[in-house]
Formats: sequence, structure tokens, C-alpha cells
Amino acid sequence: MKKPDSLSVKNFLIRKVSTELVISEVIVEAIVSHQLNGLTQAVKVTDAVELSGFGKFFLGRKSLARKRGYLENTLKISKASLLENITPRMRENIMKKIYGVGKMLEELKMYDI
Repeated sequence: MKKPDSLSVKNFLIRKVSTELVISEVIVEAIVSHQLNGLTQAVKVTDAVELSGFGKFFLGRKSLARKRGYLENTLKISKASLLENITPRMRENIMKKIYGVGKMLEELKMYDI
């Protein structure tokens, strides 16, 4: 089963496991979410997490700090462009971009970067 572009990796995993094991997607989603939350908490504490059979993953704080700076700059530029004389469609696209960048910045705050 190939992952459709319309599904996130998490949703694809949930659907695939649910289908193969004949278990409700609600139950599989609860299990996957619980595991991912545990991984997130572990990374916050140790800056690394090891998954048996997959390897060890590290949190690169320097690259996250650079990413945060880039996102903050993008947010600043996008907000400034709203003050210009732009079409309603451009304004809508910029607002979507501001929303998306804001969500990414919120996620980075979770790691105290």
C-alpha cells in the first residue's frame, strides 16, 4: 500500500495498521498519538530518542534556532506586505502563510528554542 499524497504519514500509518490488524482507527490513533507524545516528551528532556529497529534521532538545537530566526523574519515580512496595496487573493495567501508560520513557531516553542 503506497501512501497517498493527501494523507499525512501519521494518518497513513493509522489507516494501514487499522486495516491490517482489523482494529478501529480510533483505537490505533489513540495508541499512535500516545507513542508520539511520549517521543516528544523524551526529546524535550534528552535532546535524543532511540527507536528500536529504526535508530537514534537527535534534536539539533542550532538548526532549530536558525529555523526559528528564519520563520520570525518570514512572519515580519509577510505582515509588512499586508500593508501594501495588494489584491484580495494575495491578501488571503499571505494570511494563510502567516497562519502556517505562526503554527510552526508555536511548535518550536515546545522545545524552548
